[in-house]
Amino acid sequence: MKTACRYATITDHLINDLENTKDRIVAVQREPDDVRRFLTKGKLVDNAELLSKYLIQSGIKKGDKVCILGPNTLEWIIGEVAILLSGAVSVHLTINTKDMEKNWKLINSVNCKALLLDPGMKNEQEHVIAALLEKKKFSDSGIPEDSTLPFIVLLRKMTEYPHFPSLQQTSKLVNSSVVTLPKIYPEETALIVPTSGSTGEPKLIKLSHFSITNSFGTFYEQELTAVNFNDRPFSWIGGYPIPQICIGGTVVFTDSSLALKSKSTDFILTVLKEEKCLSAMLLPYFLTDILENMDGYIDNNWRIKTILTGGQIVESKYANVIGKFCDNLISGYGSSEAMGIALVEPISDPSMVETGNVGHPFPGVEIKIVDNNGLVVEKGKVGNILCRSRSMFQGYYNRDDLTSEVLNPDGWLDTGDVGLISSKDEVVIKGRVKDLISRGTRKIVPSDIENVIRKMASLKEVFVVAVPDPRLLEEICVCFTPHNNTAVSESDVEEFCKTRFVTSDAYDGLDVMQRLSYIHTPMKTPYRHVTITDELINNLEHTKDHVVAVHREPDDARRVLTKGQLAIRFVYWDPNTLEWIIGEFAIVLSGAVSVHLTINTTDMEKNWKLINSVNCKALLLDPGGQIVESKHANVIGKFCDNLVLVYGSSEALFLNLNEPISDPSSVETGNVGHPFTGVEIKIVDDNGLVVEKGKVGKILCRSRFMFQGYYNRDDLTSEVLNPDGWLDTGDVGLINSKDEVVIKGRVKNLISRGTRKIVPSDIENVIRNMASLKEVVVVAVPDTRLLEEICVCFTSHDETTVLESDVEEFCKTRFVARDAYDGLDKHKQDYVNVQHFV
Repeated sequence: MKTACRYATITDHLINDLENTKDRIVAVQREPDDVRRFLTKGKLVDNAELLSKYLIQSGIKKGDKVCILGPNTLEWIIGEVAILLSGAVSVHLTINTKDMEKNWKLINSVNCKALLLDPGMKNEQEHVIAALLEKKKFSDSGIPEDSTLPFIVLLRKMTEYPHFPSLQQTSKLVNSSVVTLPKIYPEETALIVPTSGSTGEPKLIKLSHFSITNSFGTFYEQELTAVNFNDRPFSWIGGYPIPQICIGGTVVFTDSSLALKSKSTDFILTVLKEEKCLSAMLLPYFLTDILENMDGYIDNNWRIKTILTGGQIVESKYANVIGKFCDNLISGYGSSEAMGIALVEPISDPSMVETGNVGHPFPGVEIKIVDNNGLVVEKGKVGNILCRSRSMFQGYYNRDDLTSEVLNPDGWLDTGDVGLISSKDEVVIKGRVKDLISRGTRKIVPSDIENVIRKMASLKEVFVVAVPDPRLLEEICVCFTPHNNTAVSESDVEEFCKTRFVTSDAYDGLDVMQRLSYIHTPMKTPYRHVTITDELINNLEHTKDHVVAVHREPDDARRVLTKGQLAIRFVYWDPNTLEWIIGEFAIVLSGAVSVHLTINTTDMEKNWKLINSVNCKALLLDPGGQIVESKHANVIGKFCDNLVLVYGSSEALFLNLNEPISDPSSVETGNVGHPFTGVEIKIVDDNGLVVEKGKVGKILCRSRFMFQGYYNRDDLTSEVLNPDGWLDTGDVGLINSKDEVVIKGRVKNLISRGTRKIVPSDIENVIRNMASLKEVVVVAVPDTRLLEEICVCFTSHDETTVLESDVEEFCKTRFVARDAYDGLDKHKQDYVNVQHFV
């Protein structure tokens, strides 16, 4: 630590030296209609203290949960500080505007005792609050008839609920002299907030006062004690205004949806200038808007000192704002769980900006890069990024199982990112683990390919994503846009790639890289309490001539193996041969443990290191499985009489099996039928609660013949296997009305578009109704504004011409945008990334 940790609460920071700082402006709210409102530290503390005493007088005790809902306003800040002063835990929740019962279920799941609601400065969210309260009965004083529900306090008066207590009335409602505020300690929980979802579906995390007062916002006080612009939603850690207010800064903010709208760029730049902001938190999509019209935004008489950016991998192209729009650029790296992890020192030279480089760790933060076995890799090698610090989160609320998935007993947090540590001890982010492309038996980092193709001068943007492949599970797809007035064809890019990428043989023979809900099925028969060798040797005398395997090759070679030959031959290893089968059974007969590993054909020393680490005696290569689509039904009646679909994994072994299907029309994409005998399956939401039949969620399974765990990795085992024996398959799906399991895809394939999680297959199934299309695949492509955008890849039927604009128009008539309560995405959703899938 370069500076001592602050052993203080959020409220300590606010109240200390109040007499000398009460007139300091702590927050400024700006709106496009020339509205400017501000809040001094004295008014903040006075109003928050009255409201906190009202909460205590109404029954709130230290440690109780109080939810706060509303857009970015000065009143939200007062409400937040009031909750903390009362000793309660502030719970930030994102509201689903279409499902109010789900909202109440979430509110009750955290046992909220009070609900602070802000309809917005112009009552723009009044209809949302009215819909939330519509079916619940409350007295005029905001007390619910149902004692399990929280009582209501409005942060602004509402015409529909004129008698509900509001922030403006608290001075009349509370006897301030007889109510005392509790003593709070830094280790105690201050917040329960949703994660961003970048590591998966959003979860609720617990943060202590210590975490907030020692978070990334407090380490760069020279910047943050001045005037700083940040318009991210207050309910998100990235937009949380309290840390800056605590250390003496001024937060300037607007409606959080404005920066997403490119038409609002002029207004935000005007705000920065008029408020004399020293620094501004501007995300990459906003910087993109500036770069696309740099000449129109340059002001020779003014530029901001520092721009802070992050939220995704920051590319070197953003360095072009340095010296024109700002003096320095800082890119940060962090997460809701880890808070601040690393930060680049202010860069004033554009040539020093390196894509993905997030600089050195914050003081007090440890970082290590490990391989899949948890061993630290050499400096410069890519691996999984783990971090550890004293200011990290306390865990996921009421989900110790999820906490143990990402936080090991030694306090190391798995960030879900892959990257490396450079020779200068700087952290370089390469991407998300979930974005790795699983091509055959290989894991490919998209950014490694992107960085090569970006050297093609005629290209403006390059993104590499995975698209489903019927042979390799996933194939590499290069998405690109050329510079204006530049004609670049797919074949041009393909030829460029052929000259830059070298093919390598795959030992597993799969391919070479040439281009870029709850069910419990009771056991119908008893378990076989026998070993593999028991099954092999029993009744051998009468079955020794039984053929157990046939090996065929393209040169007409046909070899057979009988059960008798299998039982007496020696060990010999060779992939997918009769000898491999003999070797496998020889190991089992000897009482040894057979270990199946994947071989790296380019690094034999690494192979031997891996083999020696487990004292390996045999090798097995597994190409993996995929979702079976309805098109595969066309083989029925032509190539086979029946089609049987299987669902399973290495960990769970076999889970589901479809009854033999003889009617092609009965094959449904992703439908894998009923569970195997003895297998239990349930579909759960992000909180681990079983969802209604027909609803999509995470697929969990349990059986007595699942795997025993990962070898020497109890930490990895606990990530996927909870104490009750339920295995997280990593898949999303549903249970239909016939109790059949329908796979929708992998959790890692969900598209994070703005604040939404989108299941690709849901879109694919709609677009496949376009008769002229043969294949449709929906994938995520990186987006500089929304993090990920929807990309529709398609091929048309032979002799049918289908343009991207045709598909785009079809999509516009089928998909309707939804309002988001957090205000992040209100514009019409356009599928602009429609591309031919070659």
